[in-house]
Amino acid sequence: LALGAPRPAAAEDSPASAVVEAIRQDFVERQYYVTGELSRELFAEDCVFKDPTVEVTGVGPYVKALQTLFDPTASRADLISLRVEGPDRVVLRWRLEGSLKIGGLRIKPYTGTTVYTISPDRRVVRHEETWDISTVDAFVSTFFPGFGAPPAPPVTASTV
Repeated sequence: LALGAPRPAAAEDSPASAVVEAIRQDFVERQYYVTGELSRELFAEDCVFKDPTVEVTGVGPYVKALQTLFDPTASRADLISLRVEGPDRVVLRWRLEGSLKIGGLRIKPYTGTTVYTISPDRRVVRHEETWDISTVDAFVSTFFPGFGAPPAPPVTASTV
């Protein structure tokens, strides 16, 4: 470092490091993927939520979509891994299974990844999912359970 130059921020001081525990709590304890119960203050009001089938802007519309989609009494999201991948990026691996509210249709257990982009003011500004199964597989297997890839195995302590 040159004399008088600002010191680089320590990794633990990064926006991503500051929010990773709150993301874990929302995901594991509040099961926000299936309940919609998340810490609204963690997300920018105009946060973009994207998955392979839809893009939603805003915390309110995203929460409403989750609460309309999943039956939280018959659904769960399991944490596989959670890590900081840079000053503004958190990556979460997960497994999802359960039932839809519409018709009680079962969803085949599948895995995926969510990348959270964190702003300098320590809010999630983008929440982008990728799935390890195709959108066709995810949709068709709710009606024809044997369709496509086999269900993702349960998460155990050895896989976390």
